[in-house]
Amino acid sequence: MGHMIIITLSTWQTLISGMLALLAAYLTIRTMNKNHHDLLERKRLAFKGNLHLIATQLCSIYEKHYIEIENALIDEKSAVNISFPEKEIQSLLQGIEFLDNSSAQYIDKFIELNQVFYARLKRNQALGYEKVIDLLELYALVENFFDYSRGETSSLIYQRIKNAKLHSTFRVLEGVQRPLGTARHLNDAYIKKVADTINQLRPT
Repeated sequence: MGHMIIITLSTWQTLISGMLALLAAYLTIRTMNKNHHDLLERKRLAFKGNLHLIATQLCSIYEKHYIEIENALIDEKSAVNISFPEKEIQSLLQGIEFLDNSSAQYIDKFIELNQVFYARLKRNQALGYEKVIDLLELYALVENFFDYSRGETSSLIYQRIKNAKLHSTFRVLEGVQRPLGTARHLNDAYIKKVADTINQLRPT
């Protein structure tokens, strides 16, 4: 009888030890996962905070490029020399991994549109009014970064910029402060041509 009790206790001891080992492993993995999740969340919040600065810098860059393209079109030049915003795009690329899928896809599409826009300009393709529309779209997409960085939207969702938004973005860029000596930008023919191109490329 005593021998049977010892065997039973030994069996249960082995089983209990195994269960405790499994519990310890589970708790360790759970803690590691939580720490990893917390780290990603801190990095995501840090990126969202930095996104406001990136968006501000991109808007400033686009405003300068818009004025250069505008002046080139008014002067009937065939090309314009502007630089790709490499630093800002690189900062966006570094933050994609910390975002939800929808926001990551939005930024990925935004980067793709940037690359296409600047690559076409670099190849000295004929400078037409459609380039203005492309730049208006980039500017409008950046504006959504501000709402996301402030937490006013939980996620970025890509949708092609529509007619009304392009027109309102055009008015914003037309109101940008010009350097001295360039007040002639209020060119009725240019403004009408841009508006007509928006309606042609993005009908209401």
